[in-house]
Amino acid sequence: MAWAALRIDMNSGRVTDWLPQGRPERAEYDRFVRQFGVDDYVIVSWPGCTLDDPSVEQVASELRGKSEETSLIRDVTTGSQLVDELTSPPLRLSQEDVFRRLHGIFVGPDQKTTCLVVRTHNVGRDPSEALGLICDTIEDQTGKSRDDLRLGGSTFDAVALNEASTRAMQRYSVPAGLVSLIIAALFLRSVRMTIAIFSVSAFCQLMSVGVLDLTLGRMNVLLIVMPTLIYVLTMSGAVHLVNYCLDSARTKGLIAGVHQGMRIGRQPCVLAGVTTAIGLLSLCVSQVQPVREFGLYSACCLLLGLIVLFAMLPGVLLWGVREPGASVTATTPRFTQQVKSRLMTIGNAVMSRPTLWAFMLMLILLSGSLGLMRLRTVVDFDQMFPTRSELVRNYTWLEQNLGPMVPIEVLIDIPVDSRRTPRERVEMVGRIEESLASMPDVGGTLSASTFLPEGSAGSPLRTIVRRRFTDTQLAKRLDQFEEQGLLFVEDGTQRWRVTYRLPARGEWNYLDLSRQAASSVEAIIAEDERWRNEGVTISATGMMPVNDATNQQLFEDLARSYLMAFALICPLMMLILRSVPAGLVAMIPNVTPTMLVFGGLGWLDISVDIGTVLCASVALGIAVDDTVHFLTWFRGGLADGLSRPAAVRFAYDHCALAMLQTTMICGCGMLVFGFSDFVPASRFAILLAVLLGTALLGDLLLLPALLCSPLGRVFETGRLSK
Repeated sequence: MAWAALRIDMNSGRVTDWLPQGRPERAEYDRFVRQFGVDDYVIVSWPGCTLDDPSVEQVASELRGKSEETSLIRDVTTGSQLVDELTSPPLRLSQEDVFRRLHGIFVGPDQKTTCLVVRTHNVGRDPSEALGLICDTIEDQTGKSRDDLRLGGSTFDAVALNEASTRAMQRYSVPAGLVSLIIAALFLRSVRMTIAIFSVSAFCQLMSVGVLDLTLGRMNVLLIVMPTLIYVLTMSGAVHLVNYCLDSARTKGLIAGVHQGMRIGRQPCVLAGVTTAIGLLSLCVSQVQPVREFGLYSACCLLLGLIVLFAMLPGVLLWGVREPGASVTATTPRFTQQVKSRLMTIGNAVMSRPTLWAFMLMLILLSGSLGLMRLRTVVDFDQMFPTRSELVRNYTWLEQNLGPMVPIEVLIDIPVDSRRTPRERVEMVGRIEESLASMPDVGGTLSASTFLPEGSAGSPLRTIVRRRFTDTQLAKRLDQFEEQGLLFVEDGTQRWRVTYRLPARGEWNYLDLSRQAASSVEAIIAEDERWRNEGVTISATGMMPVNDATNQQLFEDLARSYLMAFALICPLMMLILRSVPAGLVAMIPNVTPTMLVFGGLGWLDISVDIGTVLCASVALGIAVDDTVHFLTWFRGGLADGLSRPAAVRFAYDHCALAMLQTTMICGCGMLVFGFSDFVPASRFAILLAVLLGTALLGDLLLLPALLCSPLGRVFETGRLSK
């Protein structure tokens, strides 16, 4: 398992693969990729990369040679290469006209800065290899390292995502484990107990990496936090079990106490683990692949960890113990006594006016939950990285010195047997390109008409094309357009491609903008009598529209997975408590963290991203853990003949401290990832810590208030095993 932790790969795949194939946006994008080639490319520029810089063509020539030697590079295009092509015969365009056509894509606003566009192969498997080859080649030719370059494009994005994920895992996994261990040691003040808890938790953490290595063989953008999550969840369960054992060992001795504690704690710990696993499994209803993988693997590893917990913890606790009369320290540490005393003070305050507390807390819960209607999701790629990151630095420079970096593809499907001539078809493509170029925030366009002579005013291409190209000559150029990726012919249809660029920085709804572009192009077709009945269809796609469709899917998944978790956990609570009303009342504190925290995000207009969308279902499952343990002691007190308030005090005395310990262990352990510069991991950790803290308040404030209020009478029917 340790070897697996050292060798496992990091590959989050393409963001466009996260959306399920059943979605029309994904289907259209997959079709585009299949027809025009994989949309994997690197945009390369640097300060001083200009049209008259000879090193640009030297680099391009060397990379073209590499494409013949390896399967990593498909082709290379440079701005200077296109300028030469457009100013040479037979087009002989003026430089002013060329700069206008290539503006925002291959030529910057200063009409000097340019770039190389390198299309790559096999990025889905190993994007770093292709990017490394490009950077090494440029360094050999120019002496410029990767830090000197300004890189963009889908291949670079994939590498940046994998590097940020790996960096977060390598930097923060060990510190997160140490923080959890220190907190456990601080409360337990026992070397034996601390080592036992750490051994089991570390074993389960490595086991989770081993499971990934044996099955997926990789990690992704979300699975990086899974081993640490398993570590802290296993440690949480171990702390509860150790407290059960300590409680028994103080009167029966260590060996007998461990046996009895494991027997008493078996039911609540198994139930707590199962409910947490259900919360994680509910994420499998998500249509976003990384979310689904996170839910499935986290749930499976947690259940495996539960088996390890009961199989390994007793042996480690009793390691080296030979005497049957061996005992543990009879008195609890002073620090622990002080914390426990303050917890009891809080509990007594709640139980003194339970109905009032229950009313106020339910009112707060209702007010917070109204913010859920304002909640929104976002998966903007650049927002996964801090402003000081290489990716943000590169895209900021590229957009300032070259042009917008987000390509949107408008596709015009024209039947091959249409009555319109090749000249008329290219004219229509030119009109569409001009229309898209006039849209707000569009920085550049590219189509087949870019590589044809200029048309006369009011009739794009018509006059010059008629004079310099016959329809037969133009038809011969169709093969060249296909090679350039500007045209695709299949099943009796010509698919013409028009690309326009939008800014990458800032919040943009690319899906809506692509739909607006498609609608405007359809209007152009409808207004032209020659094209109205020619069977022309228009569509728009691109990586970022698919990304926005993933946003919509995430929001749907957030509600669906949470409702699934609730629908599975609520009947389980009813079964545990052997009462339908008691199960419903017990679920109120468990939904408190999600309602309050996500409702608060809605009120504060803070968006939910792919990292935070996981937290709702996870928090529901974890919140049930403490509820189960609290109700175990509460029902045990009722079984001993105590009144409901006395039974609540009995539960407070026996498990409130353990609940605080497990919350601090899980919350603070995960909170270490909050320092990561990889935003999804950071937000997941911070929000989960906040949710755990809110869940603790729900179990220590709202649950006791409900149990002591008139609603608590429903718990007096049925029994929960002691």
